[in-house]
Amino acid sequence: MNNQEEESDKENLTWSVSTWTHNMTLYHTMQAIYEINVMPDKLKSLEGRVFALRLFVDVLLYEIVGHNVASRFISEMITSRYDNIFMLKDNNEDQPIWLKYIRSNGHTPMSQAVYQDVDMDVRIIGKLFRKLSSVARDILLQDYLEEVVQDTIGMENVHSFFHTCFGQQTSVGYYLTDKNSEDHALLWEYK
Repeated sequence: MNNQEEESDKENLTWSVSTWTHNMTLYHTMQAIYEINVMPDKLKSLEGRVFALRLFVDVLLYEIVGHNVASRFISEMITSRYDNIFMLKDNNEDQPIWLKYIRSNGHTPMSQAVYQDVDMDVRIIGKLFRKLSSVARDILLQDYLEEVVQDTIGMENVHSFFHTCFGQQTSVGYYLTDKNSEDHALLWEYK
């Protein structure tokens, strides 16, 4: 591809992105998505919100892009948005407080009630995202995931969340907490 063709492709992409902002269907769809107060944000503890978010992201990606593509989607998102930014970051930083709940096989805690609430959110949000073209959907889905994580657990935890919950794992798995345990009470208490 020569320089003129590359410039033409960049201009077309820029034009397409700016056109999206004037597309009322896209605008209203994204507005409806962002108006949903997702279940993880309703939990009291940071740890509970982290694990509910992990489930939310995992199930939402499965719903929208499919099982075989979900891990690649999140891996590419982490690489493109975070790896270069945090490459120079001090590796001796404090470990996130939620790491103590992650089992050696990478499985994280979950509650049946939380799963059901997350599943309901995913059904609604997934349906809305599927209305979008695949190109717009992929870009806007990455933005949405980043923003919902930031809004739910704070900007200071976004990188740690994606890195510990998805970046280091080859598979995503869950274990149910015992309803009578202290961990269950701490993790799954609503605000």
